[in-house]
Amino acid sequence: MSSNPVADRISALTAAAADWREPDHPAREDAVSRALAADNQCTAEALAFTINQRMHTLTGEALTAWAAKIPQATTPQSVVLVDRGVTPLATFHLWIALVLAGHNVHYHPPKAFPALLPAIATAVGGYLGTAVLSVIEDTEEVQSFKSVIAKSTIKAKSAAVNTKRSKDNVGISIAIVGTEPTDEVWEGLAEDALLYDGAGDTAPRLLFAPATLGPDAFLDACAHFRAVYPAHRDTPGRLKMQQAMLEALNVPHGYSDDLGFLVSKGEAEIQSPGHIRWVPYTSADDITSQLPSSVNLMVVADGTAQDIGRVTPEVPVICPGTAHRPPVEGHLSTDRLVHFLESLDSRETERQDPQG
Repeated sequence: MSSNPVADRISALTAAAADWREPDHPAREDAVSRALAADNQCTAEALAFTINQRMHTLTGEALTAWAAKIPQATTPQSVVLVDRGVTPLATFHLWIALVLAGHNVHYHPPKAFPALLPAIATAVGGYLGTAVLSVIEDTEEVQSFKSVIAKSTIKAKSAAVNTKRSKDNVGISIAIVGTEPTDEVWEGLAEDALLYDGAGDTAPRLLFAPATLGPDAFLDACAHFRAVYPAHRDTPGRLKMQQAMLEALNVPHGYSDDLGFLVSKGEAEIQSPGHIRWVPYTSADDITSQLPSSVNLMVVADGTAQDIGRVTPEVPVICPGTAHRPPVEGHLSTDRLVHFLESLDSRETERQDPQG
């Protein structure tokens, strides 16, 4: 190892990423096979998308820029990374930050993808010459650590950590379009809403659109997306019951012939994953008055809708087609994550939310 440990970590990350960008890389093929056999509703196409996207964020330039903002460990600490994700590599950005900082990562994996991040970490550790992740299955063992980080919570030793693996244990994201969305906007929103069949905390479940705008262009974009990224085999059966209920209640809705997606029109009521609610609005007040109590991300399409983002500055705003394409540091606010890393050397971790 050189006299520049940060450079060594970056070199190991980029080398492993180069290997994992190849679909036929043996370690990747094995990890994909195991992931698809686990208890999740991810398709092979969506999993390939995710791995490719994450690996392409691991460039020397991006990692160097991010590492410059991260406080380096004076004394490496043992940190438990709790992953409750129902989508693949949900805590990837947190792991990257901990590796760059030089801390010892103990990973409490999700039921949905227990072996995917550990497989990538094994590849990185091979190039670095030392392990960059160990797996902790036992919840009681997690509680024994002082420093615990999850995607949305950091808790001190005295606070209980919620490690329940629940498919409902996610935030809600929304999308907003203005009066003249382009085809590119609709295509991006279709990807955002449907890649994981609506699962996870970054897929918009509510789509606010001007009352003068019809959903046909969005439905077409969803159909085009499904031609490339088919729905999971369980999705049509799950959506069929909802479609039948909408039909019985005379609620306006649209869907594909194979029920790979479902879009209904009405008030801002959050539906189950894969069922997008189209919510008409006539003013910004219509939107802000109907926002859910907890919004994770806003996917905003144009300048008119950007005004809504300024009303709720604490909620990160991203462009259509980027919900599942996070940069190496993740989509959300990095301030609390950096503060958490700063606190590790003093071992005075405060309970806080590093990701908004």
